Amino acid sequence: MSTHWLTKENLMPLEEAARTVAGRTSFQQTKRETAASLSLVPPVVPSAGSAPFPSNHSAALSASTSAALALRTSAHVDRLEEKIHSLAQHVQHQDAVQMELMERLEKQEAYIRNSLKERDRRLMKAMSDIIEAKQQLAQLRDEQRKKSIWHRLFRTQYDSSL
Repeated sequence: MSTHWLTKENLMPLEEAARTVAGRTSFQQTKRETAASLSLVPPVVPSAGSAPFPSNHSAALSASTSAALALRTSAHVDRLEEKIHSLAQHVQHQDAVQMELMERLEKQEAYIRNSLKERDRRLMKAMSDIIEAKQQLAQLRDEQRKKSIWHRLFRTQYDSSL
């Protein structure tokens, strides 16, 4: 029995094949240990008074191992598909939330932009109103000053015109 035969013909892991050849354990015992370590099939241990495994037991063990492996693989694939589906839904939800947040951000930016424009417009109007009021006040003061000079110089003429 060689490691090449065990690994290629019986699809045994290299470590197990090496242990089988090095320890000169039986192929059936190594196969049971491998199956037990993978927890695919419960190990079959012959009782003390029973005969060694019949020759067709190897085929039955392979069939049950294959069936258990297929069942376990199918269950694993189903769990993975559920996880993938769950993650896909989560990603779609995150995309929807992100789009909603982007829309809200754009609306907020537009509101801020419009508010700033309106504020600037009001400030400019207030400034122009203040400048205009100062100009009118300056004109009134200038007119009062001119009237007072005329009043002083020509008091009698100014009084008679009233």
